[in-house]
Amino acid sequence: HTVSLTPAGRVFAEECRKIISTYQDGVQNALTASQSIVGRVRLGVPIDSFEPLAVKLVRAITEKHSGIHIELKFNTPTLLRALDDDLVDVIIASGRPRSAESKYLLVDRRMDYVVVSSVHPLADREEVSFSELRYENFIAISRSSSIAGYQSIIDHASAGGFSPNIVGEAETVSSLLMMVACGVGITVLYKEHQPISATDAVRFIPLKGEKYFNRYLIWNRLDNSCLDSVLEVAKGLFTPEAEDE
Repeated sequence: HTVSLTPAGRVFAEECRKIISTYQDGVQNALTASQSIVGRVRLGVPIDSFEPLAVKLVRAITEKHSGIHIELKFNTPTLLRALDDDLVDVIIASGRPRSAESKYLLVDRRMDYVVVSSVHPLADREEVSFSELRYENFIAISRSSSIAGYQSIIDHASAGGFSPNIVGEAETVSSLLMMVACGVGITVLYKEHQPISATDAVRFIPLKGEKYFNRYLIWNRLDNSCLDSVLEVAKGLFTPEAEDE
């Protein structure tokens, strides 16, 4: 003999399966909620420039870990110092960590540009070789603000076979661009700094040979479960075009 459900029984059985499925989903959601990470991570970002990498990271964290609050910390004079002084948990910066205890992840490689006044003889050039700049006066972001930014001019000049004539320093990118616009000298920045100028008074010119400026995610402490989750998301989120050198 075979046993089968009546039409009414089949309807009832289907409704029971739906109820059980809904119950199981509810149990799993409750378990997931109880295991979700809740806390705060202090993210250090530049005080005077827009950082698209930070926006990308914060949005990804918010989507994946709603319990983690990312507190943006706009630090000065340097992000690396803020990290050393435990004012932030993680930073996005150009220089590698100064402490042996610090860890870092390469998150972006940006092309360096020469920045000149709009009335400079090179202003209309499509690109320029750094060796052509040996007789120029340079303005650098101060070492206290960005060691990597200052060093980039020296490194590019060294590769071009000369020592740069650095005639001035600026504490912020905004003041650096103002000095360039006024003809005090030229400088080196990456293209993402261009919107800060918001003016026709300066020109950003690509360097021949695709000179890159590395950006890193840098952190010290590993005893923060929220930070561990942030780093996990970052490692899956950022895929620089080239390997770290």
